[in-house]
Amino acid sequence: MDKSPQKVLTQGLKEIYSLSIRGVEKLRDKYIWTKEEVIDARGYLIYFRDLMKKENPALFQEIFGEGEFFDLEPFARGYTSRVLAFRTIVDKRIKRWVIKVGFRYALIEENGDPGSSQYPVEYQQYLDILRNAVKKYEHLEHLLPEPQAVTWASLLGEDGKKRETTLAIQPCMDVVKPSKLRNVLTIEQKRDLLTELVEFKQLSEHLIKNHEIRPELVGEGNLEIVKKGEEYHLMLLDMGWVDLKKTLPITQTVAHFSAQFVVGKLENWLKNKWSFF
Repeated sequence: MDKSPQKVLTQGLKEIYSLSIRGVEKLRDKYIWTKEEVIDARGYLIYFRDLMKKENPALFQEIFGEGEFFDLEPFARGYTSRVLAFRTIVDKRIKRWVIKVGFRYALIEENGDPGSSQYPVEYQQYLDILRNAVKKYEHLEHLLPEPQAVTWASLLGEDGKKRETTLAIQPCMDVVKPSKLRNVLTIEQKRDLLTELVEFKQLSEHLIKNHEIRPELVGEGNLEIVKKGEEYHLMLLDMGWVDLKKTLPITQTVAHFSAQFVVGKLENWLKNKWSFF
């Protein structure tokens, strides 16, 4: 990152301008569902399924089984994508998944737009770095929701207009908020989660030092506690990232303090037996 005062000031002003121009659209993206979005998502999911069947049959079998999906419905919304849940039948078992459909823009233009064909390339690169880095840590085998896949899609909507965006599929996890675990977790389970959190902090430092990127933990739904069988683990559900090689002083400052807040809040709760998180 170029930290010269002139560059930082110029880019900071660009971030503010980008946010002011895109703010209204991003608020609408964050909170408003439309019927057309669900219709579009079904088309995207069919496209992703058929592409996966042709290019990666093993992954297709793991996610789609015989190929059908059902119960596609709105699940959550962020500032970069809308998320819809769906189900498939694999080896006679029902599995739950989410498909993330990228919006046209991100909050800050220089931070990468899901509607750009370069975005899924960077997404895949970041995911590959994460996958390799996680292997260095003994207790982070559950950190990433797997299997997951990302692609770029360009389709014609029912209105005849081209729809282009980034798509991602990953498992739909059973997220449990700490407030629901107050009388559930044993001291040993809390200790295990704390160990995972400590290693996540080490992973973040590794990514910053060696790759100049950090996991983006702004808002909710990023680093969460999930239940897998009878176990509880930390999981990074949102693959958002912050590129520290770019001069984005406001974005990077917000990301830094958000990460400190999210990790610190979890750490305090896990260390305090009587915490009311």
